[in-house]
Order: sequence, then C-alpha cells, then structure tokens
Amino acid sequence: MKFYTYVKIFSFSVLFLIRLAYAGDYTQFDRVWPNIAQPWYFDAVGGVVYEKSTNTFIVMDKTSGLISRVTFDGYVLNRWGGKSESTIDGKFRLQANGLSYKGMFINMDIDNDGNIYVTDPFNCRLQYFSSSGTFIKSLSFTNPIIDDFDSFIDSCTVETISTNSSHFIPLSVAISKYGVLAVLFTNRIELYINNEKFSEIPLSEEFSDIKFLNNSNDFYLASIKSIRKYSYVDYSYKSWSTPYYKENNADAITNIDVDESDNLIFSIPFSGTFHIYNRLGQSLSEKKYFLSNSEISEEMNLSKSIANLRQIAAFVKNNQLFIFDQVNDFIKKINLDDSSSTEWGGARLEIYSAIGYPKRMFKDEKSNDFIFITNKSISRFDQRFTLLKSVNLFNQNNQCVILASFYGFGDKAWLVIKDEKTNNSYIAVVYLNDMSYEVVASLESGLQGRNDIYIASDQFDNVYLTTSEPFQSGGKGYNRLYKFIKAENKFISIEIDISNSDGNQVISAYDNIVAISVATNKTHIYLRDSFNHQVFGYIWDDNGLNSDSQLNSHVYIAEKIFLSSGKLMLVDKNFDLFSYEDDSLKKIVNLGSSGVGYMNYSDLTNLQIYDGKIYITEAINKRLQILQLKTIPDRSKAVLVVGGDESGNALWDESQANANHAFWVLANQGYTKENIQYLNRNTQLDLDGNGKPDDVDGLPTRANLKAALTEWAKDGEDVVLYMIGHGGAGTFQLGGGEVLQASELNQWLTELQAVMPGKVTVIYDACESGSFQPLLTNSTYPRTVITSTRAGENAYFQDAISFSHLFWNQVFRVNL
Repeated sequence: MKFYTYVKIFSFSVLFLIRLAYAGDYTQFDRVWPNIAQPWYFDAVGGVVYEKSTNTFIVMDKTSGLISRVTFDGYVLNRWGGKSESTIDGKFRLQANGLSYKGMFINMDIDNDGNIYVTDPFNCRLQYFSSSGTFIKSLSFTNPIIDDFDSFIDSCTVETISTNSSHFIPLSVAISKYGVLAVLFTNRIELYINNEKFSEIPLSEEFSDIKFLNNSNDFYLASIKSIRKYSYVDYSYKSWSTPYYKENNADAITNIDVDESDNLIFSIPFSGTFHIYNRLGQSLSEKKYFLSNSEISEEMNLSKSIANLRQIAAFVKNNQLFIFDQVNDFIKKINLDDSSSTEWGGARLEIYSAIGYPKRMFKDEKSNDFIFITNKSISRFDQRFTLLKSVNLFNQNNQCVILASFYGFGDKAWLVIKDEKTNNSYIAVVYLNDMSYEVVASLESGLQGRNDIYIASDQFDNVYLTTSEPFQSGGKGYNRLYKFIKAENKFISIEIDISNSDGNQVISAYDNIVAISVATNKTHIYLRDSFNHQVFGYIWDDNGLNSDSQLNSHVYIAEKIFLSSGKLMLVDKNFDLFSYEDDSLKKIVNLGSSGVGYMNYSDLTNLQIYDGKIYITEAINKRLQILQLKTIPDRSKAVLVVGGDESGNALWDESQANANHAFWVLANQGYTKENIQYLNRNTQLDLDGNGKPDDVDGLPTRANLKAALTEWAKDGEDVVLYMIGHGGAGTFQLGGGEVLQASELNQWLTELQAVMPGKVTVIYDACESGSFQPLLTNSTYPRTVITSTRAGENAYFQDAISFSHLFWNQVFRVNL
C-alpha cells in the first residue's frame, strides 16, 4: 500500500555533499538551458495510447523513433525504440529518400496482456513490443510484386509513396478486448486473429485512425470528412459528418479515442475544440480547451500551418483530459470538473513564448553575454540566462521570420529575414553593441520566396548565400553561390556544378556554409552537401570561384559544419568534433550521442567554443547545452538501486519514476553513464535516448550491490548510494526473494571506505528507512545518511511524488 506519513524536513545544505563529477580527456556536461526538471523533450508526437492498468501513456516521437512510457505528471518511466536507415527489429525507419514521418501518422494500441502494437510505415509493418519495451515480433505488409523492398523504399518519392501506400503502408492499428487486430490502410481495413488475416473491408475514402469499443468488436473510423461506427457482425456502418470540416483543412482529425462509456473523443485543431460523441453520433460535449491555430500563431508567432493538436484519452483518472500537441510541443492536463489545467514542455515554457525557439547561439566576447537567434528574434541574455533585451524584426509593421543567421566575426550578426505578408526576403545586419538592426538589401529574384537559404559572412562584411536547386531533367542538378558586397551594395552570382568522372551530378543540395577570408580579395568557402554529407571547399578571389584542391582531394564526411574562433568545425555522425587546421582534420573530442538526454543531441544548429567550453544549440530538443573540455580524470561515482519485483508491487511505477529521475539529475550534474551503476529489474531502459536499452547495469541482488560498492566504486573519490522501494525494520526488499540487512550494507560501506579517500552519501526512501540510521552513521569514516522516515514510520508515495522526488528536484536546481 501507499501510505501518507510525516516526512522529516532537513537542511538542503546536504545537497552539496553530492559532488559534481569530472570527465577526463573528453567532455563533461556543464548545464542546459532552458533547465527543465523532467527532461520531456519531443519534436513530433507520432502517436499516443493510454494504458489503464498502469495509468500511464505510451508516446511515440516521430523524429527520434523513441517510445516512452510517461506518468500523468510527465515523468518518463522507460524508453525504447530508436531510428534506423534500414529494416531492423525494434527500430523505426524515419525517412526514405528524403521523405519523413512528418507527414505520416504513427499509431499504437495495447492488448489485454500489455503488449504494444506500433505502426512502422516506411518499413510497411507493425511491430509488437512487451510492456517493458522488448521487441516481440513484426507483421509485414510488403507488396509481393516488389522483390527488393529496401531498394524500393529508398527510391520512393512523394508521388510513389502516395500511389502505393494503399497496398502495404499501415496508417493505424487497433486491437479489441477479444483479440481482433485491425490494420487501417488508405483503401481497406485488414482484420487478424493470432496474426492470421481472416477478413478485409474495402474503403471508398481515406481514414486516419481506428479504435475499438471497450466491450465489443465494433469500432470507430475517423477521417477529415466523417466518422463511422462499424458493426463487427456484418461490417455495416453509421456515418456522420466531422464538425468544422473545411475542404482546405487536411488535418482535421488525426487521433481518436474511446472513453469508458464507449463515447468517441477527438479534437479539431483549427477550431481548438474538444468533442465527445456518443455511439449514435450525437454530440455530448464541445468545449474549447486550447488555443486555435490562428490564436497560437498570433500569440506565439509560430508557423501558420495548421497546428496538429493530438487529443488522446479522456476521463482516464479523476476525470482528467490529456492533450499532446505535436507542433507546439506541450502537454496539457485538464480537469473536466472545473476546467482547470496544467501545461508543461515545449512552447508553453515562458521563455519560448517570449523569444521563440533557439536556433543559433553565440557569446559576445566583450560582455560574455549570450546572444540567441530564434525563429523570430535576436535576444541578449546574461550569464545566468536572464533576458536583457530582445529584438523582434519588423518591416513596415509586419512580422518577419528569420530564415537563416550567421555570426563569425566582430560585433555583427547577419540574417536572412522574410516578410510574412509580402513573402519578400532581405539581408539584415544586427549590431550587437546596442542590439539595433538594419535591412541592407533585398535578395535577388532567384532567392526570393525560398526558405532553404543558408548564409555566412567574412571579416570584411561580405555576405555569402547558397540555396539548393531542384534536380533538372535527366537527373542534372546545380547550385548557385551568391556574394553580397555591402560596401558596393551589389550581388555577384556564380553557378557551382561538380560532376563525377561519368559526367553525372554529384552535388544535390548545400545545407551549411562557412566563409573565412585570408585577405580582402581571397575567401575560403566551405559547403556541406546534404545528399552525400561531403564537405567541399572553394576559394573566391580575383580569379573567380575555384575548387580548393587541398580540401577536395580528401573526402570529409560531416553531419554539420560550423565556424568557431575563425576555424572550420565538423561534426560527424558519431558526434565526433573536428577542426580543419593546416590542411588536415584534427579530432577535438566526442560530444556524446544521438537522443534527448544530457550530452545527447537532435539536429545541431550551432556550435561554438569559448574559454574551454563548447556551446551547442539543437533544433529538435530546443535548447542550449554547455560542455566543459576537461583533462581531470573522473572520480565521483553513484549507485542507484530500485528494490522489489514488478508483480504485485504497489510502488513499482513510483520507484521507477524516482530512480530514473535520479539518473537524469546525476547526469545533469556531470556524472557520465560509465560512472553510474544502476541496479533495476527493469533492464530495458533507455534513459539517455541513444536508442539502446543500455542504462541498467544489473539486477538488484545482494551480490550485485556488494560488488558495486566494494569493487566497482572503490576507485571513486566520492560515492553516492540511492535506494528506493519497500523497507522494514532494518531491511530493504531487493526483490526476487532477497532482503538487504542494514548490517550488511554497513559492512560493505565500511569495506569501501577503507580503500576510498572520499565520503559516502546514502539516500534511502522506503518505509522505516530511518531504522538504518543508527548502524550506518556509527562509523569512523565520513558518511552522510539521508532517510525519508524515522524508524517505525511509513513513507509517503503518491504517483511520482515522494521524498525522493523533492530531494532530487532540489539537487537538480543547485549549481554544484
């Protein structure tokens, strides 16, 4: 059971006993901004399903391919999945030949055993996972006339995907209480039992989602035009029109849900309304619970495309409705009794609504202030990230958006801005001393109206621009490089055309540009090709534009290129950072890996190095991460232990949420994954978002805990031990029938401290955890013991809220 009891208040000065870890010969996480206590980052929610038995949501991120189990308060219990460029079990193909999931749905459902069914559109299959995220099997829908499916998908265009999707690309999936599996395609529904297809229902229009009723095999279908309720007996249906349907609104409904009374629940994005319909198609409720798209765009200056607000389960707990908005990246929890609400994540952060999403960042070397360039403004922050001044760009009283930006030299930042009303684009310069700006030129006609523009500047106020051009007939493509000379107020345009020995086009599209002038009449131009990821160099001088033979004699592959301290920087697919110096690449450091945790990245937008620190901005995670370049060996370590078994454990979810939160907090304080020993019976955790369940080191057994403390941790300078679960008088339940005695733990800690020079901090959250105090504190070694109760008292757990939750939140907020 979960008990409410008195929790002893203690001084948070003990938080300073948990030391910041130091990484050696590579990077150490310093801090992140904005600083979100629970790292809920997602770029595009691809699907959401509610699991009643655990009161959690299963959420799919279409950008990272990660699936997360999330509590009602936004705490992530587990992550799994990830992305792959080919068909790999447990992973998701996120793009094919430049196409992405952005325009496609990913839907999920859960069967009676807690198994999760997920559509995998570009692999043309369903994937089945256990409730813990372990891959079970897949069900493929490959068209039999296609021999090489991978090659076909990789060669697909928008047109061929659209033409062929009705054959084998699943749009949605649902499974009934009685085991009937329904898979929705653009022209049909296929019905399965035990993976065997037994029926098919043709469709005359395209639908977006399917859901079974709670206690029958009848089901709902939803499209942008209508809603249908099908009878499982004879496949007859009743149909009614979608409210607010408009011919030009292609995103009216993407997700539907069914409440406990079999009422249909859905939202209409452009109207900002939430609807409940009964089984007869009668409207029971229509309420406005969130901003419509036009209001969101006006208030927050976000894109004017229709906001794809994705409603999910309602009346799921204490009459609360949850809304996941995949465009504006926030979650909204609404109490249906009094319409009170809570929001977290993404655009609902105050700083995002004030300045927009951070796209690029650089430091003003004179003041050490941070300069952020977002989609709509340039803003100056002090070193504590207090907003000092923000400049929104206007032209004739019309809001402008920033298409591209660059800072490399001096006290100026260069922008490409577009007037949203006239669709005209301009070059603007921002003077950093007083944050004033000036529109200096209108773009040439060949650049007007385009969004795929990239900009750089050199030391002499010359501006360079490039943009990708469409492929010409026969596969021939080309790119143009533009130079704007501010002193003469003129553009020069040069065509770039590189072909291989067969005469075929090599370059497809440039998406990064860096310029470094070595003289007033000689500039090195570096461009990154988005198609083959190769970096190309050119020299622009009095003889025109010529290939940089020294650089181009090598094949340098990069995911991004940047300018920092006057040098070209490259980041490869492994997140290794290189500098190009003396006509060769020099590896500086590894930055981390892909994902959403600390020292994990999704779509780098800028990278700068100042005074031994690396500053990295990300488009998808919408944040700045600061890393320190360190040479001091790592000495601090932590051991995390989640006790108990999953079955019959009333504290299972609470223990998981708090221990995972502790893992993230320690990572935020600089502990690397290698310096955290995590013992948990849930071994399929992917807390750092790297797509691998590699964050748990072993099961919580007496042998493993003893080894972690007496062997693994003995070379640490300081050690933190955190335990959470069920406790008793002088005991802690490890699970699997094993019980840890306080006397045993004291013996292991004494053995550890006999060889370790530093201190030990123990945090123990369980009933009667205070009973460990007398034994553990009676030591000649420096040791701090923090417990959630006195001896004989019960602990307090309510969802993710507990003593641990409050403790680790305070640790998170302290700059150690």
